[in-house]
Amino acid sequence: MGITRALRRMLTIQEGSVEFGHFFEHFIIMEIRAFLSYFNHYKHFYFWRTHCGKEIDLVVGEAEWAIEIKTSKHKSMKDFKGLLAFGEEFPHAKLMAVTFDDSKRMIDHKIEVFPWKEFLNQLWRGKVIY
Repeated sequence: MGITRALRRMLTIQEGSVEFGHFFEHFIIMEIRAFLSYFNHYKHFYFWRTHCGKEIDLVVGEAEWAIEIKTSKHKSMKDFKGLLAFGEEFPHAKLMAVTFDDSKRMIDHKIEVFPWKEFLNQLWRGKVIY
């Protein structure tokens, strides 16, 4: 992402822009990758999408954790259609969202929504992915 930014002469990234969302998603995924590598957790991670377009930004392990990464705050279940679809197909998966919300919360006892800083704190303490 840094090379892309340098080549495009992007000195700043406007919060709320498409680029901001891409950079933020990349940042979170790279933190997860660094954590897995640092602690020698050999877990696969991948992107997931249904034939009708519902998607998950990151799936870790053998469908153990499904993570949606958003730069906005979400208020309802409809904002997490991809996570819900994934949860139906893989009922054992832990469903999470990393957002700009102000506090951690649960949605319908299925999706754990983390403010991004708290997610990273919990990640590096081995409490989110293990």
